[in-house]
Amino acid sequence: MTKLGEKISHLVQVDPDKVFTIFEQNGISIELTLPSALSFGKGESFPYAAKLALKNATQFTVTSAEFKVTLNSVYDKDSKTLLLANVGWKGPGALDQAQQEMSFTIDAAVLANTSGPCSPKTPGFSNVQWIATMNNGTGTENFTTSLTSVQLTSDSETKTGPIVAVN
Repeated sequence: MTKLGEKISHLVQVDPDKVFTIFEQNGISIELTLPSALSFGKGESFPYAAKLALKNATQFTVTSAEFKVTLNSVYDKDSKTLLLANVGWKGPGALDQAQQEMSFTIDAAVLANTSGPCSPKTPGFSNVQWIATMNNGTGTENFTTSLTSVQLTSDSETKTGPIVAVN
């Protein structure tokens, strides 16, 4: 039971977690696990322990990978300009500022046809935080993610490639 005047959180994780594939090319994909839908009140915030994984559907071992994930703000689905929530990567400290962009690396080599977890290069910044504005809105538009600086190194001993002759 709450005390008189105590604010009650209106946050609801509407649906269970969902795996979002945010990068996919030549048998390599990066997957981000987040709630598939959220609902919360104006001015409230919601931190969530996101999970990133690199999925390797190739015949090679991925020995290193580094990539950046950018979390964009959420806008009302009708107006497209009415900001509903700011989204960022949040660290463990109460005073840590949320970062819109974060670099990640794989934790260990990812063998052929397996998946491996990824961690932020800035330790502890693996939470995604949504901070609702004071705007009214019932927007359901999804935030978007983008990747840059994807670097993959395959184990050269795994398979031999074609013979290349330069004349």
